[in-house]
Amino acid sequence: MPEDGSRGAGTAVPDTRLGSYLRAVRCAADQQPYPGLAVELDAPPLADVYVPRRAESRSGRAQAPAEHVFTAESRLRVLLAGPGHGKSTLLRHHLASASRHLLHHRAEATTTTDPDPVLDSIPVLDPIPVPVLIRATELVASPLLAPALAAAVTEALGPFGLREALAEDFFRRRPHPGAPWLVMVDGLDEVPDRTARLSLLDRLAREAAHKDSPYRFLIATRPLPGGELDRLDQAVDRFTLQPFTDADVRTYAEKRFSSLPDADRHVRAFANGIRRTRLEGLACIPLMTAMLCHLYAADVD
Repeated sequence: MPEDGSRGAGTAVPDTRLGSYLRAVRCAADQQPYPGLAVELDAPPLADVYVPRRAESRSGRAQAPAEHVFTAESRLRVLLAGPGHGKSTLLRHHLASASRHLLHHRAEATTTTDPDPVLDSIPVLDPIPVPVLIRATELVASPLLAPALAAAVTEALGPFGLREALAEDFFRRRPHPGAPWLVMVDGLDEVPDRTARLSLLDRLAREAAHKDSPYRFLIATRPLPGGELDRLDQAVDRFTLQPFTDADVRTYAEKRFSSLPDADRHVRAFANGIRRTRLEGLACIPLMTAMLCHLYAADVD
């Protein structure tokens, strides 16, 4: 049985709280995910500056769009990348895009001349996993998954329009018939204790092994020491997020500076500055590109 003691079959209809959850996710996920950067009151939404990424599977086959990590067959997947390489950004972008897709699908499917306020709060979903984001440090602190999700998500989404606190039972069942939760565990490397990291890996692997579990898992982490990830089954999909290419850096700059007068001139000046100061290697790290663009925009001269 799943670790919270409930079977994952779910109910015949979506939970009425799902609409509020998805709308709050859509609002919150568009925030820039870099709390270390100075606040920019006029910073563009994440969706406006997001650059599609590539990821390489453990097999070393040709790189594929990084979004494939969200649709892989494995019930448990791992996304690897170094510091600042965009793991959190990728997860937040998927949160935003998936919530928009699910809400849009509902809007198209529910056309009625006599709307019901209760039914109107229920998204009509196609059977894709519904993403939910939690930090590994929050999950380690709780012995059970559903209470940890309820507490972390309610705290994170409360300021973004969540209409009520989400109870444990909301996360104990599938959000929609045929659609599991995709639990995205961010920052496993931020758990300082090795024993706690290994225990969490074991917990998630056990839960994922249950065929009736309402969960799929994606673990995002920096590379871990001592072969810690090797304790997972070889069938677990493992992906490595690739750094920015020169073209990616330019694309990000084009999007970031699009609101400036004579934006093309600023993109060229920024690219020339990167080459002149020999920062090409540093700029392949997406966080550094974001910081350099922030510094440029703060004083273009």
